[in-house]
Amino acid sequence: MDYQRYLASREWALKKEAVRKRSRNSCERCGRVPMQATHHLTYERIGNELLEDLQGVCNPCHEFLSAKTNIDPVETSYQEDLALFSGVIFDFDSDVRDKIYFLMLWCDPDSRGGTRLLRDLIAQLEASFPKEAKG
Repeated sequence: MDYQRYLASREWALKKEAVRKRSRNSCERCGRVPMQATHHLTYERIGNELLEDLQGVCNPCHEFLSAKTNIDPVETSYQEDLALFSGVIFDFDSDVRDKIYFLMLWCDPDSRGGTRLLRDLIAQLEASFPKEAKG
């Protein structure tokens, strides 16, 4: 079977949609963000997958499960994610921090433009928003 052709097929699209419905459009691994990808838990039945063979995941979880990163979103706190992503440790107030984290998870990891846009946003926020008072 031509795997790439299969991934472009109507049959695969229907299976992905069934996984999306089952997951209620949430990542079935971390539960933090909406489902963005369908991950094969096994390749034993390619083309004839059972829904149990598939998992609806967010991009960060899919990157981890596909061994493209060692950062496990389930094990990593969002403050650590932000520090790793931006290359700096900063302490915005929690509302701003949560918004940046949400945007980071929605950002397509393969999109250089999306990553650059997010880095620019972080730089603007660092310059614009007051830091929390340290106690």
